[in-house]
Amino acid sequence: MIAPRETFELQLYQKDDIPPCENDYVFNSKRKLTATFGWPDFRVLVIIEEGVHGKKNRPHYLDTMEKCNKAEEMGFLVFRYAPEFVMDGTAIEQIQRVFKRLYAAQPI
Repeated sequence: MIAPRETFELQLYQKDDIPPCENDYVFNSKRKLTATFGWPDFRVLVIIEEGVHGKKNRPHYLDTMEKCNKAEEMGFLVFRYAPEFVMDGTAIEQIQRVFKRLYAAQPI
């Protein structure tokens, strides 16, 4: 079985209506904050949450919360997905809708 991160990356490359992204995009170099995928020109970030199920994830959850808040403060749209949302296609469908909306808002 392919991991969620690789699945999402494969889904991205199969869609011609989503622009190329940067993997492990560093959106804050001072604090070394990264997103799983980033579209800096569109100010869009995707974070694939690998360890969402389990009792020992509180520190990771708090770090991710802080990271997402900083990204929002910097003007990014942040989308966080659990593995099941990647695997069932929910994540890629939402990102397609986001870029459709963003493209529609751009002047020709």
